[in-house]
Amino acid sequence: MRLRIFGRIIYVKKGLAAVILVAIAIAAALIIHNCENRRSLPEIEKQSSPYSENGTHLTPPNGGEKKTNGAEIKGTGIDVFATPATPQPTEDRTVAVHITGAVEKEGVYRLEYGSIIQDAVDMCGGLLPDADTYFINLAMKLNDGMRIHIPFIYSEDKTWLLDVGYASGTGPSGSEQSTGRQNGLVNINTASVNELITLNGIGESTARDIIAYREEHGRFETIEEIMNVPGIKAARFGKIKNFITVSG
Repeated sequence: MRLRIFGRIIYVKKGLAAVILVAIAIAAALIIHNCENRRSLPEIEKQSSPYSENGTHLTPPNGGEKKTNGAEIKGTGIDVFATPATPQPTEDRTVAVHITGAVEKEGVYRLEYGSIIQDAVDMCGGLLPDADTYFINLAMKLNDGMRIHIPFIYSEDKTWLLDVGYASGTGPSGSEQSTGRQNGLVNINTASVNELITLNGIGESTARDIIAYREEHGRFETIEEIMNVPGIKAARFGKIKNFITVSG
């Protein structure tokens, strides 16, 4: 049997010729089908596009699922991201302290909440060579509004905590405001541990003993009564008598 393929005549058996004709028919059908799909493709893309002809973003249909704050919006087969929520302002977690005396640079400094006296000293540029820190608790946590004075080694008055300040967030009228100091003197009837340890020679243990004594026996009527507290004798009393009071 003779067949003309691409302008050439070939001779094949009848059975093989039938197979070739079927293959040619299938190939032609596939080519026609692909051409039809290509002609319809722009219309499909236009229907599924999230943008209109002028470039405006289209609103998803009512049946779509929406998640805010940058989450995916489903319903059209496309990913759309919503505007993130505005971040909320954070609370100010700093404290302001006034430090004077034997430091490189006196002044008011603002430090992170949780800082200690040593951090404030470092911010001042460090201690002067003749600074006396023997009675100072450099590991004491700072309060907002605290006033610290670093004494010199030749100073007779070794008082270093002039104002204990108040805990962050309470404010000047808060419940943690200093109430144990009047006119620069420490009121031994109302002073806290932090205020009592500012006295020369009074450590934390003795300060707690003073508070325990007044809770058990009541107010001190005279400053001399503080010598009834265990550990406070005439010599130690002589160092603090000019810096304490029982009135106010």
